[in-house]
Amino acid sequence: MPNTFRYFEFTRAEQLDALDAVVRDNTDINLNSAHPQGGNAISRDPAKGVVDERFRVHGAEGLYVCDASVFPSSITVNPQLTVMALAEYASGLID
Repeated sequence: MPNTFRYFEFTRAEQLDALDAVVRDNTDINLNSAHPQGGNAISRDPAKGVVDERFRVHGAEGLYVCDASVFPSSITVNPQLTVMALAEYASGLID
């Protein structure tokens, strides 16, 4: 399934010859990205978050989470640099 604005599904290799007709130029391609954020928020209080300030999952010994899911909510921009900085910080806290 090419990520195009019009639906096309190729189920056999010989159908790929039609790809040039489906994608004529870059305006035929739909590009997107997903950066899930939040959902496993950091909080000392297990009632308010999934992980503590050392990235340990509340109630699960030896389980750590350090990605964009620990943000309290979406930061509305690509979080790559923030996640890398957070991981660098968290690496020093993991037992």
